[in-house]
Amino acid sequence: MDTLSKKGKKDEEWISDFLTRGVKEIIEEDSVRSKFESGTILRVKHGVDPTTSKLHFGYWVVYRKLRKLQEMGHTIQLLIGTFTAQFGDPSGKTEVRKERTADEVREVAGDYVKQLAKILDIQKLTVYWNNDWFGNMKLGDFFRIANHFSVWRLLERDMFVERKKLGKEIKAPELMYPILQAYDSVELKSDLTIVGSDQLFNEIQARNLQRAYKEEPQDIIALEVLVGLDGEKKMSQSLGNVINIDDEPHEKFGKIMSMPDHLIPHYFELLTDKSYKEIEAMKEGMKRGELNPKDLKEELALVLITELDGKEAAESAQKHFQKVFREKGVPESMKSFVVDKPMILKEIVFKSGLSESMSEAQRFIEQGAVTLEGKVIEDWKLEVYKKESIILRVGKRKFIKLVFNK
Repeated sequence: MDTLSKKGKKDEEWISDFLTRGVKEIIEEDSVRSKFESGTILRVKHGVDPTTSKLHFGYWVVYRKLRKLQEMGHTIQLLIGTFTAQFGDPSGKTEVRKERTADEVREVAGDYVKQLAKILDIQKLTVYWNNDWFGNMKLGDFFRIANHFSVWRLLERDMFVERKKLGKEIKAPELMYPILQAYDSVELKSDLTIVGSDQLFNEIQARNLQRAYKEEPQDIIALEVLVGLDGEKKMSQSLGNVINIDDEPHEKFGKIMSMPDHLIPHYFELLTDKSYKEIEAMKEGMKRGELNPKDLKEELALVLITELDGKEAAESAQKHFQKVFREKGVPESMKSFVVDKPMILKEIVFKSGLSESMSEAQRFIEQGAVTLEGKVIEDWKLEVYKKESIILRVGKRKFIKLVFNK
């Protein structure tokens, strides 16, 4: 195997921090340490199924680790599950996922690499699509792969046990998902995979399958799962508790400032390089009332947004937050939306990008979350067309200037 340059090799302190910060479990730790110490260039696999067009901060926990390995000189293999996402990973799900077409999956995946460019060096990233090997695989070939797995073992997964208790069905493709994910590692000849801890079961299956194919089994680093803005459950688009990597800087800032105080150390540990000693001191300072959680959130927001969007964007987002939330004012700059004919309010909210759908726009309005020039509007059928520009606000953080063509 090729080895890293002298610059790419790291000392014991760096390796220990890498293998402990945000790490829940390692299989096999001695093997990983040995490879890091030897300077062997590793093929590092990370797979993601395109279930939504947005990548959130929960993914960033993994991508920060990948970036560190990329900077060392290791080969990062990004596997986009264009085949597996058609059926969906059952991990953590008590309901069957909705099936999607290959075209739908490709459309969702289209923006992934662009978002990753904020974190990883795209020029040094190797991207794979598992539809390349599964899309035209013969049934007999799949049966030969599946013959290495036990149905009883696949049924041991916690979400399947829970469904059985609830009397809910388990679809056959869901049982097959770990088989497909395992074979991805065979195709890529993965030496190491870095995943969220909810993917540990699937990646362990890959080790067994690699042995069957006379490959060295991959080591696994399973990371802690980032808790979402609700302060309780893992960050997930379906739960609406996310901060997206490509959210506008001021929106990221506002979301970070809104998080429950107890998440502050958790985010510093998983998303920054602040030392454990500093994080423990932070916890103690908060506990004794010596540190203001709002100040710590501002520090966190500046660090994270600087890393993703640059220092200037982070400082601008901070000023925006102070203007809108502390001074209860309107931001000095905002996007504009041109209204060239009379439109009902919910249509404007949706078409201006302040909601994901017309139904969501209607819900925002009915819940009193929409204002025009500071006045709450609860009639989604209201026809809007003015002589002068006006400010439309949705929730606490979303503003847009409505410009009317006369």
